[in-house]
Amino acid sequence: MRAELFPLMSNSGRLRAERELAALDSLPYITPAMVHGDLGAENVLWEWTHGLPRLAGVLDWDDVTLSDPAEDLAAIGASHGRELLERVLALGGWSNPGLLTRIAAIRSTFALQQALYAIRDGDEEELADGLADYR
Repeated sequence: MRAELFPLMSNSGRLRAERELAALDSLPYITPAMVHGDLGAENVLWEWTHGLPRLAGVLDWDDVTLSDPAEDLAAIGASHGRELLERVLALGGWSNPGLLTRIAAIRSTFALQQALYAIRDGDEEELADGLADYR
């Protein structure tokens, strides 16, 4: 990430990225759950009944692995908003402050992840979007 993306960033962007990556590096290594790994909005199918979402399906299981459930929870929050994330956390009985810290740290790196995949795929539009706050 540093070799490919940092040359495209401003000095303040590199400092921000370093802080986000350091926070990610400081997280404990946790593997208690099967994690989808790409649980963004494009891979989740919802049915809405009486204004309430019901999970109808999950697509694209290519990145499934044993990992920290905070990865998928961060993707839910990023794609569907804080309100739905809070509902999911409440339904799961997840109120652990450590989990919330891990979710925030993982979520903070999503733009960098987007930019890294984009540069490797040659997708200039996605790269520009991912690096927007780092330039």
